[in-house]
Amino acid sequence: MSERNAVDVSSLLADGKKFLLLCETQKAVSCFQEAAKQLDAVYGQGANECGEAYLYYGKSMLQLARMEMGVFGSGIPGGEERNEKEASGSEEEDVEDTNEEGEEETKEEGEDETKEEGEDETKEEEKSDVTKDEDHVAESSKADDGAVDALPGCGDEMEEVNADRTGSSKMDENQVEQSDQTTDSETLQIAWETLELARIVFSRQSGQEHKLNEAEAHLRLAEVGLETGQYDQAVGDIQQCLALQSSVLEPDDRRLAETYYSLALALAQAERFDDAVGEFKHASQVLNMRIANIKQKLQVTGEPTADNNNEKDRQELSDLEAILPDIQTKIEDLEDSKQALKQLAAEALGLNVGLHAGSSSKSETDQQSGQGAAAATMPSESKMVNDISHLVKRKVRDVR
Repeated sequence: MSERNAVDVSSLLADGKKFLLLCETQKAVSCFQEAAKQLDAVYGQGANECGEAYLYYGKSMLQLARMEMGVFGSGIPGGEERNEKEASGSEEEDVEDTNEEGEEETKEEGEDETKEEGEDETKEEEKSDVTKDEDHVAESSKADDGAVDALPGCGDEMEEVNADRTGSSKMDENQVEQSDQTTDSETLQIAWETLELARIVFSRQSGQEHKLNEAEAHLRLAEVGLETGQYDQAVGDIQQCLALQSSVLEPDDRRLAETYYSLALALAQAERFDDAVGEFKHASQVLNMRIANIKQKLQVTGEPTADNNNEKDRQELSDLEAILPDIQTKIEDLEDSKQALKQLAAEALGLNVGLHAGSSSKSETDQQSGQGAAAATMPSESKMVNDISHLVKRKVRDVR
């Protein structure tokens, strides 16, 4: 690879990272895509030198997919301010237009007053003509309707045409929604493929930096899985990311806490609440360890001086102490969700038992009623079959 091409690729990667930080995602995608293309042309697809370009290209495509799905709103920094300015400017123009229209109306009012007297007489004559015309139009419309109805199948054809138009409009709306979903899925598919390629590239290499890059590739793959609803796969990717980070990072590194936090969120979305609570607690443990180490360091160094500027540590300490209550809130929310699910499950089980008991009691009642009806229709055992005395007609005695 020539020096000029190397400079071009380095410049593209640097510009892409800058655009990614500024949330100018489309520009970042273009830079990383071009860098990956140039590296593929020189080293071949999947070469070790292409790993960084693949990783950032996948990250930018993931962010672009989220923007397309509306996660980040318009995705344009300062877009709301520009919209407000445009709206205020349009309001000022509307006010000016209304003022000009008001002045013109006042001028026209004076002229109209002089014409009103002469127009009153003509209006009365025009009213009579208008009523006549309206009657004529109504009669003609009725005649036309009758003629249309008289034509065989004409009314049905018109209804079919209207139905076809409404159906076509609904089909157009559905096609637009399907095209949007297709675009989102294609973007996520490209992001997944590129990140998977980056993971493979980094997994072939040794060293702390390559392991961390592989771990980040796993983490971004997990984010793609969460976007597509593949929660179990996302959990597996985050666990592999955590294993790689744990092998090269210090136990109190904030990146470990962030990964534990992401793992807990993925487990919560998979409705594995007990596991999610445990991972949130692991994140809290890492942060508490980090806080204790920073406090110990500050006690040794003391107040910031010209030789020792520990303001950065103090800021980090403040940030970490602010994160811990949020994690505790997440744990409480998960406990509430777990109890709510248990209650719903118990209610569903009770409803099922009640339905089963009701159906069984109903069948028993039906069976008993059937037996009673059968007993009523059967002849009594006390009445002998050969007893025909009730069939003998008795002679009525003549009493006078």
